[in-house]
This record gives sequence, structure tokens and C-alpha cells, in this order.
Amino acid sequence: MGGKQHEEYQSFTYTIFNINDEASYSSDECNQINEVFHSIPVTAIDFSATTNRTNLRMLGEIVLYIADKLNGIIDFRGALLPEKAYKENDFWWIIEKANWEEVEHYYTDMIRDIPGTITCIHYQTENNRHLVYNICDVLFMKNWVNHPEFQLIK
Repeated sequence: MGGKQHEEYQSFTYTIFNINDEASYSSDECNQINEVFHSIPVTAIDFSATTNRTNLRMLGEIVLYIADKLNGIIDFRGALLPEKAYKENDFWWIIEKANWEEVEHYYTDMIRDIPGTITCIHYQTENNRHLVYNICDVLFMKNWVNHPEFQLIK
């Protein structure tokens, strides 16, 4: 039998894994995380959902709830940038060619007044680009889910 799946019935998925088994973070990344949060995660729960605005909001709320209950941090696995960054630049240039230093000011302006802690974990790509991904605490996430630029990295 076939049929069309209605948006309200789309699913969320999650995976629980030991970070050391997955080699999720390099030693340099672990050092950066430890500097800000004074610990290094040992277990991760990876959440995903289909990508519409309602599901992203619900996913953000689920992640916030779990992180709050487990005293965890949230790894966005990408850099949070406001819509303005993509409107003022070529989308694909940002995705494929830009270095963090070229777009960082958009991020800084966006997060400046949001309470909580968020940090940039710096890394180099194989083609020598300098990029970051963001990790935040529960307080930042509580404020982020209500922010007009709220997003989760796909």
C-alpha cells in the first residue's frame, strides 16, 4: 500500500553512542571543548528530524529538554549563521569556499545579546579551509529556540 505521509506524522530519530568509539572529536577539539565547558562529553545522543520549521522547533525543544535533564551540552555540528549572511553573499560561496574569518562577524552580531554560553570549535578541512562548529550550554539553547534566527544545522 502506498500513501502520502502528512507533515504532522513525520518522525524524529536518535542514536546513542560512546564518543570515544565514534572518534567524534580530535584531541584539539576536546581541548577546545574542555576549555569552555570544563569537561569532555563521553556519550552523545544524535537527534535528527525531517526539515520543516515546525519539526526543527520541536527537535530543538526535545534536545533542550534532554540536555537539561542530563546536564549536557548541545553540538550543532555546524556554524550558526543568520539569514543575512546568505542574503548578502552567495550561498554556495559560504558553503563551499568561505573561511570562518570571512563570515564570523555575522555570527558575532547574531549571538551578541543571547544569554548563555556558545563557543566555536575551530578545525581545518582537507582543502585547508578554516571552519567552525558551535557548541552551547542549556541556557543558550533555552534562549536560542525562541530567537528569530533559530535554526538547527541540517
